[in-house]
Amino acid sequence: MKRYLLSFIAIFCALVFGAFTKLYVLTDFKLLQDPTAANIVKNPEKWAVQGQLYGRCDELQNDIACVIQLNAATQAAYFHNDGDNDILNTFDYANAQSSKKNYLIIAEGTGAGSDRIITSITPYRWDANANGPTGAYVTTSLGADLAYKNARD
Repeated sequence: MKRYLLSFIAIFCALVFGAFTKLYVLTDFKLLQDPTAANIVKNPEKWAVQGQLYGRCDELQNDIACVIQLNAATQAAYFHNDGDNDILNTFDYANAQSSKKNYLIIAEGTGAGSDRIITSITPYRWDANANGPTGAYVTTSLGADLAYKNARD
């Protein structure tokens, strides 16, 4: 009987701890255009799953913007499909939806030469209870569900 009880406890513990260590994968959003001019990196419409990698993303360095990584399983309100591709939401797109979507503000800076880099990303989410009955967008933290990389050119 003792052996069955220990086996049951071992199976129970494996199930419980397995639920708390669920793996997730960040989805890479890449640029649709080479970031060699101002306002490319900071434009969410220029970031898509089907984009390209510019630079050597395996070497992290502040030369050129590489990827924005988002947990697509839990943060799907930050992007949409435009018919061909999953792209990040702009404020205009997010705000125009009947069920408000979320969006990212991407700040860009100068990297190597004329290339641009990501300097920060601020997530905004719709809060229906903010600003009284009208609702408003508020800043939030996505923690490990959001990351970005700059790379070597």
